[in-house]
This record gives sequence, structure tokens and C-alpha cells, in this order.
Amino acid sequence: LPNTQLLLYSGRELPPDHNRLLNRLVDNPSLLLMIAMGISTPLCLLMAWHFGGPLRRLQRTASAIAGGQLDTQLPKIQRGDEVGRLAISFQHMVISLRGYIKGQKRLLSDISHELRSPLTRLRMALALARRKGQDSDELGRIDLEAQRLEQMISDLLSLSRLELSEQPL
Repeated sequence: LPNTQLLLYSGRELPPDHNRLLNRLVDNPSLLLMIAMGISTPLCLLMAWHFGGPLRRLQRTASAIAGGQLDTQLPKIQRGDEVGRLAISFQHMVISLRGYIKGQKRLLSDISHELRSPLTRLRMALALARRKGQDSDELGRIDLEAQRLEQMISDLLSLSRLELSEQPL
């Protein structure tokens, strides 16, 4: 064929003792498998240690936080891979969770404080009605329920103050 490029290869046979190791490996697959396992096992162990250590620390921290210990120190994992990104996301989640719980406690405290004003007005109206001589069983029942409500609000306010002062968020 005209204008066709042809390639010429040349080679020489190597002495039989030169390819002895290669011939042994090709002829003995179990030896090849043992060499491959001898090289890959330490590499796999190193990778497992590299990824497993930070993940175990994150797991211990997650268990502590799930147990209610929100002041648990987060592990410092400074890596650029998926484990590092997981640690950063975990830190953001814990910070948000702390803020939500603090806000909830503050809201509970504010609500219980704000409920005291209408309850006080109700008690004042009861006292005025009794002073005018309008004492009845219904007013006695309203007074009893107002006392119970005041006790619940007082307990709620005390609990929220205690929780806000005890937990550093």
C-alpha cells in the first residue's frame, strides 16, 4: 500500500536467569497473592487508622452531646477531606443546638414571667369582689385554680432560672 507508515520492532531474548523472578511469579499465583497481601495489608491498616481515629472522636462527642452534655469540647479535626468537612458540619450543628436550647430556656423564663401579670390582676379582682361581699363557691374555685396556676408558674420560673444559671452555653 502506498503512503502507509510501517513500524519495525526488534528485540532480543534475555538470558533465562534474567526473567527468573518474573517467571516464578507468573507460574506461582499463590506467591503473587501473598506478596500483594503483604503490601496491601499495612496500607489498608494505615488508611483505616487515618480515617477511623477522627471518626471515633466524633462518635464519642456525639454520644456525649446526645446524653445531654452540651458543654462537651468538640474534637479539633483539621483536614480537607470528607472527615474534616463532617467535623466542621458537626461543630456548626452543636453551636446551633446550643443556641436553640438557650433560646428555648430564655423563652420559657420570659413566658412564665409574663404570665404572672394577668394572674396578679385576676387575684386582685378576686380580692376586690370578696371585699364587696360577693363571696361565692365560684369565686372560691377561681381562687383555688389561681393559686395552683401561680404555684406552677413559680415552679416553672424557678426551674428556668436554675437551668439558665447552671449551664454555660
